[in-house]
Amino acid sequence: MSGISLSEAEAAQRLLEDPDLQQAIEELKADVFEKWLATEEGDAEGREILWHRVQAAGDLMETLKRKVDAHRVAARRGERNK
Repeated sequence: MSGISLSEAEAAQRLLEDPDLQQAIEELKADVFEKWLATEEGDAEGREILWHRVQAAGDLMETLKRKVDAHRVAARRGERNK
């Protein structure tokens, strides 16, 4: 994930701090949990799909964090090389 621009890192940071995004993810998790509780005993496939929805939300947040972190590391390396 090298080559993250400052504007890309700043956009990722804004998203990480966005209360609307945080709320949407919390609502998604709550919705998935309610649906998980309502699954039938033998509905392993349904539970698997729900698990993937929660994982995707977590993956999104981790990707944003990696973008911010990658830019910070690159900026530190650039400062040390001066």
